[in-house]
Amino acid sequence: MEDGSLPEGAAGSAPPSAGALPSPAPRPLLRRLRGWLLGTALVSALGLIGKAAADMAADRVKDALGAAASADTACLLGEWWQAARGPEAPDPARFRVLIARLDRDAEGALTRKVVNAFRGQAGFDWRGSCVSVAAGASRAEQEAAVAAAERLRRRHGADLVLWGEVVDAKEPAISVWFTAENAAPDLKARPWRFEKGLLEPAFQSGFAAALAGVAVSTATPALAQEGRYVADLLRPLLPRLDSLLADLPPGLDGPARGRLRGTAALSFQTYGEQAGDEPPLRRAVALYGAAQQDLPRSEAPLDWAATQNNLGVALLRLGERGDDVALRRAVAAYEAALEEYRRDRVPLHWAMTQNNLGIALQVLGERGDDAALRRAVAAYEAALEEYRRDRVPLDWAMTQ
Repeated sequence: MEDGSLPEGAAGSAPPSAGALPSPAPRPLLRRLRGWLLGTALVSALGLIGKAAADMAADRVKDALGAAASADTACLLGEWWQAARGPEAPDPARFRVLIARLDRDAEGALTRKVVNAFRGQAGFDWRGSCVSVAAGASRAEQEAAVAAAERLRRRHGADLVLWGEVVDAKEPAISVWFTAENAAPDLKARPWRFEKGLLEPAFQSGFAAALAGVAVSTATPALAQEGRYVADLLRPLLPRLDSLLADLPPGLDGPARGRLRGTAALSFQTYGEQAGDEPPLRRAVALYGAAQQDLPRSEAPLDWAATQNNLGVALLRLGERGDDVALRRAVAAYEAALEEYRRDRVPLHWAMTQNNLGIALQVLGERGDDAALRRAVAAYEAALEEYRRDRVPLDWAMTQ
């Protein structure tokens, strides 16, 4: 169930109790409001004004209400108007996080503490909502709550919505859940507590992991379309990834940070390859280098090898554009990957990397390095030992 209550930052009026309806506005104001709404709806229906003019009319209505009625009434009108005119457009430059008012937070004090946890973080766009979502106790109520949170997220064009309830107001404890398009909340997770008035550090870690997961899942559908042109899908995502990477939320652990950087690197690499754009390729090289620091070889050898192989691909693409230094770095990256991509452990990965090594060495050989050309032949022949025609005919044919 979605309830309306006082928005963050609205001072000067007491909020209604959770679930209570806001006080009615004075009759003259209601007549003015009705006139504005009917007029705007009529003109919009006739097609005489565009979206910008309709937005201006909505702002004038909310300004009028804000001056003469309670802040919660103005906030709820804004939510209603947003629902009526359709979902808000996503932020083109940053991922958007919506913070819903906590259920059973009558004064809004604990909701404000959640909001305060994000102040000063510029890697994403965060905003508050005066709508709260009550989880309920039964399975049906909880399913309805998850659906309500998802509707709220979509309405505000958000990538992630934080919603929840006050569990204990005296010894402050709150349940806050994270909902995204491809991430369902864990309603059985333990409540978050406060330490000296601040949310415990684990909350930031949980949020950071959720937001990083959203970023990775946003890129995955395009990256999964192997062999297809996806540059148009990736182009609008790159600025949002850059903003997040420039100011990562605190609490993001090394493996999650490495996955995020690796996914971002692959996104820049794929876009650079398909669009024929060199700067994204160089951005990918830098991100792969950073991801290696987050995924140390001693702790995640196969992830480290995958990063080395992907780094080699990005460097190879730069080498194919005439950068001989990048080309030799690509050879070194592939050789490093093969130290963990061993034939006895991951034979097809070993063969793939041998094939990639052969390509890099062949390009060097075509530029006059006879020794590299001979090594390329040996790498291709090694790849064919696992790229057998009866097992992986397309890979076999590509290597041939």
